[in-house]
Order: sequence, then C-alpha cells, then structure tokens
Amino acid sequence: MNLCTVFQLNVLRIGQDCSFQLTCGERPPILAKLKYPGELDDLYRNWRASYERSYGVPLRAEIQDDFSFTPKQVDWKNRSEEAKAALLENFYQWLGSVELLPIRDEIQSVTFNKLSDKKLWKGNNNCVDLLIACDSPDLARLPWEMWEIAPKDLVHISRTAINAGNKVIEAGTIPQRGKPRILAILADATELDLNKDKQAVRLLKKVATVDEVKLESEDIKKDFIERLLDDRGWDALIFAGHSNETALTGGKLELAPGVTLSISEIEDQLTEAKNRGLRVAIFNSCNGICIAESLIRLGLSQVVVMREKIHDTAAHQFLHKLCQGLAEYKDIQTAIWETCEYFETEKYAYPSAYLIPSLFRHPSLQADLFQIEPLGLKRFWRTWKPTKREAIALSAALVLSFLVPVQDLLLDVRQLSQAVYRDLTNQLPQGTPPVRLIAIDQESINEAITTLKDFKIMPMDRRYLAQLINRLSQLNIKTIGINYGLHTQEPNEQDLASSIKMAIETKDIWFVFAVDEAKKKDVVPTIAKSEWSFQGDTALLSWDVMLPKDPTCAKSCPFAYSLALSYLLNQNHSLADLPQPQEILKSSTDAQKLNSFQERVSKFLNHERNQDSAIASLERAFAPFGLHSIIDFSIPPQQVYERESAKEFIGSGLPDPNSELQKRIEKQVAIITSGGYEEAQDRYSVPLAIGYWCYFQNQPQEKKVNCPDVFTAGEAHAYMVYQLLSQHRVIWIPNFWMILLAALLGKGMALMLLKQERKQRQRSLVMLVWTTPFYEIIGLQIYISALVSIPLFFPSLVFLVYILPIFRRNRHA
Repeated sequence: MNLCTVFQLNVLRIGQDCSFQLTCGERPPILAKLKYPGELDDLYRNWRASYERSYGVPLRAEIQDDFSFTPKQVDWKNRSEEAKAALLENFYQWLGSVELLPIRDEIQSVTFNKLSDKKLWKGNNNCVDLLIACDSPDLARLPWEMWEIAPKDLVHISRTAINAGNKVIEAGTIPQRGKPRILAILADATELDLNKDKQAVRLLKKVATVDEVKLESEDIKKDFIERLLDDRGWDALIFAGHSNETALTGGKLELAPGVTLSISEIEDQLTEAKNRGLRVAIFNSCNGICIAESLIRLGLSQVVVMREKIHDTAAHQFLHKLCQGLAEYKDIQTAIWETCEYFETEKYAYPSAYLIPSLFRHPSLQADLFQIEPLGLKRFWRTWKPTKREAIALSAALVLSFLVPVQDLLLDVRQLSQAVYRDLTNQLPQGTPPVRLIAIDQESINEAITTLKDFKIMPMDRRYLAQLINRLSQLNIKTIGINYGLHTQEPNEQDLASSIKMAIETKDIWFVFAVDEAKKKDVVPTIAKSEWSFQGDTALLSWDVMLPKDPTCAKSCPFAYSLALSYLLNQNHSLADLPQPQEILKSSTDAQKLNSFQERVSKFLNHERNQDSAIASLERAFAPFGLHSIIDFSIPPQQVYERESAKEFIGSGLPDPNSELQKRIEKQVAIITSGGYEEAQDRYSVPLAIGYWCYFQNQPQEKKVNCPDVFTAGEAHAYMVYQLLSQHRVIWIPNFWMILLAALLGKGMALMLLKQERKQRQRSLVMLVWTTPFYEIIGLQIYISALVSIPLFFPSLVFLVYILPIFRRNRHA
C-alpha cells in the first residue's frame, strides 16, 4: 500500500499557452496558466539532433531507410552537452515562473512539513509522489524528471497518462506466487547485440523466475501472445528490441524484420495478462511514450520506457544497472534513479542518457512500487497469506470446529462412517465382552411394582438394588459398579447395606459407587463407607473417555476408570500387601480407617515395585500432548458388553458352575444401571454408529429386533471400561490442527500448481482430485490400525477451497 502523499499535475497545451492543474485527493485543485516558450521546442530539437548523432548507430528505434550520418569531424558529444545545458536552463526558467508559485508552494509545504515532523512520519510516508501527465507529445518529451522542486528522495517524480481511468487491478486479486515471474522477450533484431540484454536479465534469476524468450519461430506474433498469456501469469514483462510511436495505435513493437505488433492489436491479451498478475512492463527500446500511456490506460501499475531513441550500448548498460538494482531488492523507481545517476556521472561515455528513461505509474497507486522482496517473514507472508476466499473459508471452518454442537455432530457422523467401514472390511474386534450390563428398564420396573410393596423409582428402590447385588454375588462376579446415586437416606437402605457387606465378606467383591463430585453428592455412610469401597465420578464430557489426573486415583477418579482399576487389581492375585475391602471391613481397628480405600490403593500403586505390573495397561490410556481419548462407538455393542434386563437377570436360573457361561461371567465387570426408562436422568440420543449396528446387523434375522430409542450413561461407561481393559485408546486429533494443516498443504499445492505449465497442471489436478477420497479412506484405516481419529470433513473442505480455483482457472485457460 502506497503511503506517500500523491499529487497529480496535469499539463495541457492550449495554443501558445499551457494550463497546469494540481490535484491531491479531496483537496481543491490548484490551477495555473502561463505562456509556453516557443524557443523551448527549438532547444529541444537541437538537443535531440545532437544527442542522436553523438552515438551513431545502432539505435533501438524502428529502422528507417533514410537515416543519414553526420561527418565525424563534428564533436557531437560536446555539442550534445551544450545543447542539453541550454535546454535544461530554459526548462528550469519556465518551471520557475511566478505563475507556478502556488503549485510549487503546495508541493513544498507538504514535503517540508513532513520533513520537519519526521519523527511522526515513519516508514515510506516521508515522501511525496508527483505524477505528471501531459496531453501533447511535445510536452511529454520534455525532461520533467529533472524538475528540482524539492530533494529527489522526498519528491518522487514519475509520469502518468491523461484520463488513465481506474482499470488497475487491486493487489488482493493478483494471483499469489513464490518468486516473482518475469517474462523477458528478446526480439529478432540481428543489428542489435541482444545477448548483452540476455545477460542483464539473468541477473534476476537468483531472486526471480525468469523466462527468456528469443522470438525466432515462424509465427512470431502468435508465439509472443502465447508466452504473454501463460496461465501461470507474470509479474513483470521485459522487452528488448525496436519500438516506435504511432498516432492512433498506441505505439508498436518490432518483433522481427518486417513483423510489427501494435499495442492496440493486443489490448485484450494485455488486459488478461494484467488480470493474471502482470504489474510492470519494461521496454528497453526507443520512443516508448505512446506505449507507456497505452499500457497505463489498460491498467498496468508501472511502465518503464525510453522517451527518445537510445543507442545499443546505453540500452545494454541501462538494463544491466536496472536488473542489478532489482536483484538487490531495490524498488523499481530507486533502481531507475541510480541507473540515471550512473549515466550522469559517465557523461562522456553515455551523453544525455540519464534524461531518456521514464517511469510511468497508474494514478490510482493501489499497488506498491515493484520490488522483489528478499527471503524472510514479509515475503513468506505475502506469498502464503490467504486470499479473501481462502480467509473466509478458513475462518468459517475454524469457528465452526470450536462449536460444541458441531464437534458432536462431526464426531457422530465420523463414527458412523467408521462403523460402516469396519463392517464392510470385516475389521471387527474378537473376544469376550468384559462387561455385563444389568439394565433396569421399564419392564423391570413394571414387574418390581407388583412384587415390592411401595416400590419407588426416584430414587431407585434400595430393595431392588439389593436383589440385584445378591444375584450378582451368587454368580461370583468380583467387581460391581452401581450407576445410581446413593447420596440420600431412603427407606429400606439397610437391606442394600447388608447385601453389599455380605457380598464383600463372603465373595471378596470390590464395589464402585457412582458419585457426583461437582455437586458433592457422595454415598451416604449408612450404605457404604469410603474406607472399603471405591467412589467414581459419573460426569460425562461429550463422548470422551474420562480419565483421572493421576493414574493411581489419589484424590478423585471417574466411574469407569475406577471399575477398570478395581477389576485389574482384584483379578491380579500376585500383588502382595494389596489393600482388600474384605479385610478392612472385617477389621475393627481405627488405624485402618484413617484413610479412604482409594487413598490406600493409590499409595500402594505408587510403590516402585508394584506400579509397573499393576496399572501399566491403564497408564497407556492417557493420550500424549494433552489430547483426548474418545469412546469408540464404531465397535459393535455386543463386543463391548452383554446387556441383560434386570427382570430377566433376577428371574433366570444360575448357570452350571463348570459351564463356559459361568466362567465368562466370573471374568466380567458388572454395572447396575438404568435401562432408559422415562424417569431416568441419563437418557441420551442414540449415537448413529450404535443405531447402525442395531438396524443393519439384525436385518438378516427373521425375528424383529427393537432397537432402543435412547442411549444411557451406563452404556457409555461400559464402552469406557472395555477400552481401558483392552488398551483400546482412540486419540482424537483436534479439528483445528488438521484444518490449519490442510490450509498449509492446500496453499503449498496451489503455489506449486501455479508454477507448472498448463498440461502438467492438468495432470496434477487430476491426481489431487483423487487425493480427497484417498485421504478419507486412509483416515478410516488409520482409525482402526493406529487408533487415531483424524478429522475428515473440514480439512477436506478447506483443502478443496484452496485447490478448486486453480482447477477452474485451468479449465478456462
């Protein structure tokens, strides 16, 4: 963005008078009128004739058959210097006229005010841009850059075109590239030594991508246009050869002997090249004023031309110095200044050459001066920063990915797709379900109402819970979790307390009771004491596997984790000195009751000789880098738990002690939980994956299966116990990680594609089209093989947003 104060000075020739109009933004224009000195034209023609003869041939104007030579005995270099001095003196006197005082004062007041307030004006805004536009060729040929209105480093004098319009392309719409792309066109002109131009252009190769084109094909015009319209776009165009002015066609270029191309012939192609990023055109050829004005009106932001004829040796040196400056990361105006200063110091070798080059700029000045940026954060950001479309898509995806409802929906859909993929590829886990789920459903409650007098649902009748515990005790299950709140004193609670104590004393059963730590709802001591039982928090956070801060559960522990820990410890008979609820309950000493059972177990597990063998499998449940582990509903419920209604469980007979069923039951964790009756407070919508397993796996069966319309917290805890015991830790990679990664990959791919030729890009795009479904399949397989859940939807969408514009651009190229 240009931060200089911009003045535009329009100079109009009206008969023998000149009208000056100075404008600056919203300020009122300043007008001046003064007589044009007729002798200035004579001085100019005299200087031009002397200048041209001081070099001889070849000049880079269109070759003229009637060119004549002047006898060598005249020192035209000296005469050119004298003519230049006379021209500049008369020119300065005219610009110093009293009529122009208001214009000079306005420019100088802004300039020197900024100079005095330099501490307040930081960066590039300590400057004034003065754009001069002339309506006649005679005025345009004058050396306006030599006007010493203020120090050159404060007032940047360049040129523009009258009525340039507003066609310049905005910087935000220019295609982004890594290195700038520069097209160097070398005309077919055997009388010129264009190899030196080629050497000069090659100075830019270390900082830019340069394509050198020597026009030698049969159809030179077609070759030129095809190069210009390369769909990868160009940042700059350099032309070396012959050119000349024309009255009506905007100037012309000589591409080869007898082959000329008028600017008006390629206006559409130049406009398209501009829309693809062309900002700068450099014409190292003669008589380029018409060409520059035409290109500025087409919307190019900067054009460099020679206003007069220029000798081949001076043209070589100009392009060499200009490219050298650009390669040193100087802006184009500074590079031209330094080149002209070099010519001025080498007056004898290049007489008057410093007066010839001119920089034309578009008056809108929406684009900064062309400058190749060095490698660094600024260039990196300019290249990699998202476009408007990309920024909108990226921002929307990131915002949506942080919304909890959106996260839940994406996880639900993802696990459904994962379940379908498991089913289609037959990648289902094997083994016996480690959990037996005793569900108190509506049928169980209906029967209990008829068998138990004054049966209560809220809170669950203690006698009914006692019946279930007695039944589990008979089956020799060693770990029982009760997923009901027992924080209030209720009638018949003594029956429940007696059943619990009897199960511990006679069967050595470990109990885990549900508590609500946030609301401080613990089990009442009249039912169970913390000295001989575990208490687990039943809070759920979305469908994350709930884990404690400390693997040994020193202070608090989630319900499912407590069940898994109790099961592992109770099944491991090799652990010496392990605290046992049975021993603690039977003991009457107060010393054993100073700490809770949970604290005793934690202390035991923290002992070095016991820790590895006791909880090593549970420690693997903790994901690295603070990531979350999620419940894996892509596993069929029947692989996780055996669900049995409380009614059927109480009414069924005991299995044979030596049967496979009894052996399987003894190795299971039992959870007493609600079965989804209406009064239950742990009713959730059924995850899509659970619904899939119910509907589609039971579809071949002849008997109709009633799939549940609710999902309970007890089932979620059963899944967590299964994953903890089987070391099935599924790590959920956050959406925003993968969205940002997809944005980087998409941007990198887009930048890479922009560097490729059209046919190669077409092949690459076809491959990238298949990348998205391939990524989806790989993500589904990684979920199963590596137990890592990689987000699919938003990353794929963001990646396509970056790539699809390239696809459409390639299709319409």
